[in-house]
Amino acid sequence: MRKIWTVAGLLVLTACVGSQTSDTRPDRQSFPIPEDALTVQTEGILGGTLKYPLQRDPATFNIVGAQDTRSRLISGLFTATLLELDRVSQTPSPGVVREWLWSEDGLTLDLTLRRGLKFSDGEPIDIDDLIFSLNKILEPASVTSLRSSLLFEGQSIEVEAVDEWTARLNLARPDASFESFLANWPLLPKHRFGDAGQAIETYWTLETPLEELTGAGPFRIDEYVPSSHMLLRRNPHYWKVDSQGRRLPYLDAIRISFISEIDQQALRLRNGELDLIDHALLPDLFRQLQQDSSLTAFNAGPSGDLVLFWFNFNLDTEPPPGSPFLSAAKKRWFADFSFRRAVDLAINRRQVAEVAFDGQAQPARGIASNETWIAPSLQETMQDLEKARRLLTRAGFRLDENGVLTDSQGVAVELELTALDTPTTLTTASMLQQDLQALGIQVNINRQELRAVASRVMGSRLYDVAVAIFSIPLEPSELSNVLFSSSQMHLWHPLQAEPATEWERQIDQLMSAQRAASNLEERQQMIYRAQELLHQQKVLLPIVQRDQLIAHVPALRNIKPTKPSPGVLWNAWEIFFAQP
Repeated sequence: MRKIWTVAGLLVLTACVGSQTSDTRPDRQSFPIPEDALTVQTEGILGGTLKYPLQRDPATFNIVGAQDTRSRLISGLFTATLLELDRVSQTPSPGVVREWLWSEDGLTLDLTLRRGLKFSDGEPIDIDDLIFSLNKILEPASVTSLRSSLLFEGQSIEVEAVDEWTARLNLARPDASFESFLANWPLLPKHRFGDAGQAIETYWTLETPLEELTGAGPFRIDEYVPSSHMLLRRNPHYWKVDSQGRRLPYLDAIRISFISEIDQQALRLRNGELDLIDHALLPDLFRQLQQDSSLTAFNAGPSGDLVLFWFNFNLDTEPPPGSPFLSAAKKRWFADFSFRRAVDLAINRRQVAEVAFDGQAQPARGIASNETWIAPSLQETMQDLEKARRLLTRAGFRLDENGVLTDSQGVAVELELTALDTPTTLTTASMLQQDLQALGIQVNINRQELRAVASRVMGSRLYDVAVAIFSIPLEPSELSNVLFSSSQMHLWHPLQAEPATEWERQIDQLMSAQRAASNLEERQQMIYRAQELLHQQKVLLPIVQRDQLIAHVPALRNIKPTKPSPGVLWNAWEIFFAQP
């Protein structure tokens, strides 16, 4: 790591020099472009430092073990994946693997590396790195979501070298999702990991020396000051060039500042201390920035982010002694479909979109974020309090003299709503509280930060109902992390040894079978059916899908917001500043 004073001085110099128009600097001339470079059809201007905010530090530098958006974003800037996702067609495209070939039976896949590539430390990339990357994630010690998604029921994968540039994967079953997963599979430097036997997700923590963080992505981490900032400089060995044959990325560096308050981010953007705000931008601040003529602010349409509400459905699980997951009364309520359906009907999703998100969201129909995979039969659930009241009455619930809903045994219905401690989620929770109050249900909001919510839902399970925002992937097989009953992310009842209900068993079977489907239509029908089963049960309730709100300085170019995840640095290699 360079000394802070040296890096700071270089940043000032970069800002003074401004954008460069030709490839004249030594750091852009000293390293030959690889013979098998990927040409990107783009043109831009070289130079400049992009100033970008995140609310908090990353949790890890390991892209395989990253569970939060911040960690995935930063690790993705210095790590390359085997294939890449074409954000226009939403299909896999060549990455460091230049071509791939399936056998006729769909059980063998050959991956061929680009030749002449190097990692950011200058070490050549070869077949050993590819095979190491494949095997390290597949080994039993790995408990990453990527491995669990790959090894669905009946699947196993073996890896072997074909020649000095090609690896062969032998699958036990055809897998319609496999190419999409290769767009999440990182190329790892074997020489930096050695032969240590620990699980892949334990490598590259925040304490790892920065010089060991070696990847094939467009940047490399040059400086990290916890709770302050990071500096990522361009990777001089990057393997992409623009349409003029100039090595990418255009930017010299990205400086990431950790700024917890979004209003402070907006202020710094207005003051010229930041260049871009994207995934953390709040609706009210977005409206203000839209009115600032010195900035460009726009709504890029629906993101992959869904607000989800769910019940604690650990109804058949033995809790730890002395700390029941749920009281006997709450187990009765949550097991009653009429109660769950009444709660669903009480929620005014349109009002949540208008108030909590200032109109920058829309009611959600299902848990898929892509129209290709959302079941056509799913419709927006409209608020209907009268129908909800009738359902509760038929189920034996009554209002007492004080307007409090009681069950057939006279127990007052009172719930604790665990809510992610973010402004929009807390506003949503308050609105849900009001909606359920209209039925006589008392709701107490328990605001928790992300790790506490995860601990309650996937660990202690000491909660009643919960609401949080989730980033939903485009590839439907990745939804298996939520839909499979055995998954840790099966929000309402995780880690089931056997499916607790028949409908969960059917969803497991459908999500496994769709992976081996022979054509798109067959696969869609199975995914549609899995969504319909979940929708019918009213255990997990989609509330709204929020929009992507982006604001940046007008000089910034090649900003291309896309799904699945929020943020626009997915194509950081081609972002540039226009000539001043």
